Order: sequence, then C-alpha cells, then structure tokens
Amino acid sequence: MKRIKIYNPYNKELIGSVKSFEKNDIINTINILMDYDFILSGYDRYKILTKAADLLEKQKKEFSNLIVNEIGVSIKDANHEVERTINVLILSAEEAKRIVGKVFPAEVSDGFKNKTVYSIREPLGIILCITPFNHPLNQVAHKVCPAIAGNNAVLLKPSYKCPLTAKYFVKLLYDAGVPNEMLQVVTGKDKNIGNMLVTNDNISMISFTGGVESGNNISNTCGIKKLSLELGGNDALIIDDDAVIEDAVSIAVKGAFGNSGQRCSAVKRIITLPKIHKNFIELFKTEVKKLIVGDPADPQTDIGTVVDESAAIEIEMRINDAVERGAQLIYGGNRRDTQIEPTILDLVLSDMQIVKKETFGPVAPILRADNFENAIELMNDTTFGLNAGIVTNNLNNVKQFIKQARVGGIRINLPTSQRNEVLPFGGLMDSGYGRGGIISAVKEMTNLKTILW
Repeated sequence: MKRIKIYNPYNKELIGSVKSFEKNDIINTINILMDYDFILSGYDRYKILTKAADLLEKQKKEFSNLIVNEIGVSIKDANHEVERTINVLILSAEEAKRIVGKVFPAEVSDGFKNKTVYSIREPLGIILCITPFNHPLNQVAHKVCPAIAGNNAVLLKPSYKCPLTAKYFVKLLYDAGVPNEMLQVVTGKDKNIGNMLVTNDNISMISFTGGVESGNNISNTCGIKKLSLELGGNDALIIDDDAVIEDAVSIAVKGAFGNSGQRCSAVKRIITLPKIHKNFIELFKTEVKKLIVGDPADPQTDIGTVVDESAAIEIEMRINDAVERGAQLIYGGNRRDTQIEPTILDLVLSDMQIVKKETFGPVAPILRADNFENAIELMNDTTFGLNAGIVTNNLNNVKQFIKQARVGGIRINLPTSQRNEVLPFGGLMDSGYGRGGIISAVKEMTNLKTILW
C-alpha cells in the first residue's frame, strides 16, 4: 500500500503519513457514503456540532501544534485558526436548527385563490469537499461543517500537503457523533484520483478551494453538478491621502504578512496616493522590520515558513523578476530554504509577475497611483475579484470605492483578510463563483424544493 509522507517544512522532520488512495479505495468509500439515510434531525446535528466545538476547545493545543508542524505557519497564526474553527462549529450548529423554507403569498397571481405556496430545504446528497493547504483546519471546517448542518453525506479530499490535520479533525467529528457513513476522507496526490471523484455520478455537489487551473479543470470535466469554486485572489488595499498613517500601516502589516501571506484574501497589492506615500512607506518599513522570522513553534515568531521549498523558490523568483524590471526593494527579499523574509517592494507595475499572478507569501508590493481615480483603475487591473480594501476618512471616496470595486467583498479601514465566519465569502472572475460563509454555504449545500397546492 502506497503512503504519502508528510514532513515539517521548517526542520524537515517526518511527522506522519497517510494512505494514497487508489481506484477501488475510492469506489468503496463512495459506497459507504451512499448508505447514509439522512435520518439525523436538525437538533441531532446541532448537538453533534456543538459537542465537536467543545472537543476542539479541549484539544486546541494539539491542533495548533499539528498545524505548525504540517504547514510551518507561526504558532500565533495556528492558534488563531483553531479559535476560528471553534466558531465555525458553533455557527454551523446553530444553522442546523434554522434550515427552513418560506411561505409565499399565492394570491398575488390570478387563479391562485385558496392555494398554498411554500418551500422547504433538503439535503443534496453526497458533497465532495476539496480543500487547500493554507488553512488545513479552518478551510476544512468551512466546507464540512455547513455540509453536515445541511444533513448531507460528505466526502473530504484535503490537500496532500497537509492531510494530517484534516484527518485528525474528522476523528474529532466522529467522536462527537458524526456517523461514519455521513463523513469519509480520501487522500492522495495522483490527478487520476481527483478526476475519478469529480466525474463520479453519485456526487451531487463539489465545493472546491484552490488554484484557477484546477478549478477550470473541475468545471470542464465534472458534468452536471452543483459547483462552488473559490479560486484565489489578488486583493488590493488603497491607502488614501487622508488616511491615519499609523492605522494604514497596522492594517497593511496584518493583511500582507499574517499566515506567512498564505491567504487568498491577503493584501497582495498596496496602492498609495501621492501625499501619503513617503510617510507610509517609511513607517511601514519600520514596522515590518520588527516582525520576527524564525521557528514557527516559538511563541515569539511572527512569520514561519511557506508550505514547501518549491513555493519559496517561486516567490523568490518573482521578487527578483520585479527588481530586475525596475521595482525597488525596500526591505527583505531573501530566502532561506522554506522561509521568505517579509518583503516590501516599491514602484511595482501591474504587469509584473509579483502582482499579475497571485503571489502566496509574505510580500507587500506597492503600486503608486497618480490620484484616486487612478487608484481605482490599478485596483481593478487584475483578473481576480475576491476582496478589496481602503484606508480613508473620506466618505465620498468610500462610496466611489464600493461602487467601482469589481470584487465580492469590501473592507473599509480593515485588512482585506478580515473575515467574519457568517459573512458571505467569494468573488468574481478568476476568484470563482458561489459563496462560502456559514449561512451562505448551508444554502448552497441544500436543495430548495417548492410546493404548490
């Protein structure tokens, strides 16, 4: 039996392994899920998810350490991820009791006197959840928990780079009372496995978070299935001329460097206006220099590693490419194995690879705008449309920003990565379609059936 070995990206120690599934394994796993009989009531599912939240509260340290060992983010970021996941469980539990339809006024149409029109929500069936590496616990929870709340069977395929956290979480859900036939995990990195899963006729919905290329492949091959695709972001943060400089810097640091920059909603482009640019970049550099890069398990560390050396090399290449093409390296830029120094680049242009593509690491490219209208143009000069943010005290500029930003989410005087777990989450264009967030996800993962009598 083939197994996938998982190594700590910081110290290269072997931390575990998982089975590499083959064709017969997948067929058998799907057959198990087909036995789920959907008999759990909303209150049953509420109790299970609430118990899971309690169990996770008691196992916070174990989960945080596993996240650090598996993907190399700082223990600070891992602790935050666990706290968010507890919230996801609690909110999903509440939604399990609220899955209701709606009564419609039938008599608004001629010929419907004494008729009743209403809707109900029912499970879709088997939902395939495919999750990325950057949040190995919370990304899993954001898909699996709403699916369970909706009374679906769930087939989870975590990233082969971080399957251990996902499997540990599934065990916790079993311990909380989730039946085996309601939730199963498959692991592997063979592309044939993914194709088998997405084309299987017994899968009712695919909820995928990952890259644009993979999302396109799924969309083109899955057949007639419900899809929710979150495909990344290239989020811009505009620093307006009237922004409070200290607030702007704090927001930019948190948004660009949290989780080692490995967030689809991270600040990946900073756009400055002329009057504030010099002061912003000076204080920004001062604050970024305070960030500690080191052992992810050390509580003092701010930035650990990126997920693996190939990712670090790609980031380094993009930094060097930008500098060669005229960008100014303000701070950082160095790589040591899987660690990238927090990096600030000025004079970045929209056609440079560092901002044209989604750069998944601790890099803050700065683009200079001539005026506010030009800042809006630079913000929209991307194929992605996930989130966008602005730091300003100008209400008219806020209104213009909200109206003209081609994105799914707006952040005012907050990092683009700031997220409330119930808030609808998703984007436009290459950022995919469908909406996450607990309330929206439960709706996406249930069938709306309308009744007329």
